[in-house]
Amino acid sequence: MTRQIEYDPQKDHYSLLGISPDSGSEEIRLMWRKKAFELHPDRAKNSDCEIKNMNEAYSILKDPEKRKAYNRKRALYIAKTFKFKDTGVPEQYNPFTNIQSHKSHSHFSALINGMKEVIGKVLRR
Repeated sequence: MTRQIEYDPQKDHYSLLGISPDSGSEEIRLMWRKKAFELHPDRAKNSDCEIKNMNEAYSILKDPEKRKAYNRKRALYIAKTFKFKDTGVPEQYNPFTNIQSHKSHSHFSALINGMKEVIGKVLRR
């Protein structure tokens, strides 16, 4: 039975390995080895949790199918994060509620619309 792949923004696999989502398999492997060397118990104290998270990130990102599933979950999280209508989140917690300038708001809207378009393309893959 395969474990369901989830996205946790506190443990973003790309950030843990210090790579971009566009990184290839060789770059992923090299950065994993570099981080494993840095976090080795002989070099770093109390790094057990970091090593566990890093190994989990590597096991998902090195497998093309798991990586694809992870990227979908990540894109959905990002899309939900940037969707401010009908989220059920009280307006007092929405950092963009009090935007005064229509000019800056239009730039922000253009950014959000562009992100929605990119995320939509990723999800359709």
